[in-house]
This record gives sequence, C-alpha cells and structure tokens, in this order.
Amino acid sequence: QYVKKDDPLNAKVHDQFVLEGSYLTPPRLPGQAPSIVVECFDGKVEQNYFNTGAVVVHRDQSQHGTLLLEERIDGKKSVILTTGLSTDGQSVFFTRYDLRDILHAKQVIIGAYEYMGAQVVMRFDIPDPSPVMEKCGSDRMLRGKKAK
Repeated sequence: QYVKKDDPLNAKVHDQFVLEGSYLTPPRLPGQAPSIVVECFDGKVEQNYFNTGAVVVHRDQSQHGTLLLEERIDGKKSVILTTGLSTDGQSVFFTRYDLRDILHAKQVIIGAYEYMGAQVVMRFDIPDPSPVMEKCGSDRMLRGKKAK
C-alpha cells in the first residue's frame, strides 16, 4: 500500500509504503497483520520498521547491546540489526542497510520474541521494489549494490 502521510508538526508530507505480511507463528493475542513500513521524505528514507503486532522483548540497549531479530532472506539465515523500538514496543526499527537487502529479496521471514510469550514468526513476500525506489531512490544506501 502507498499513501501520502501528512506530518503537520514538522510541515512535511511523507511517502509511506506498507507491506502486510502473515504470521507463521502468531502472537498470543493477534490483532492486525504484521507489516513492513517505509517512510520517505524528499527522496530519502526517514524511517523503516517492522510492525510485529505484539509487544517485543527489549533490553536496555546501553547495557546489553542492540536487539537482534532473526531472519531468513530467500531461505538464507541472517540477522537484522535494529536501531530502536517504538514507544508501544510493537514496532522494531532497523537499518537502511538491512532495508536494501529486504527490498531485493523475494521472501523474508522474521522472528521476534513476544514479551512474556514465545517467538512470533512473520513472513513477507516482497513485491517489485520499483515503487519504493521511485519515491525513496535518492537515498544512497538504497542505491548501492545489494549486500551479500
């Protein structure tokens, strides 16, 4: 899904892309479908995150390092480096380096541990990235070669 999103506080209009996924292992209380969200302004990515639909276990990042998400991109096991959590604990922000890899994949499977629960596993079938690249392609990180 693509939508123009107003940000009146900062006097900006963002281009927002939302890709809904599905649960392979749902949270204890599933509500909405999991999603990947990418927001761009002036051709550059401002934020990108996974909305897990569950409160994710998080740690004090200054004491225990950054939170890592397990992932499989096109069947190959990997790890996503996160850059923070939303205030409600349900959205996990991640690097643009990982976003570039995700945009060039066909399928991404993500695992994150739910607070006081089991691991929530989500699957995303990645469509053609050209609409995202059209609106966010001025971002040097996305234009670079796909990481191996």
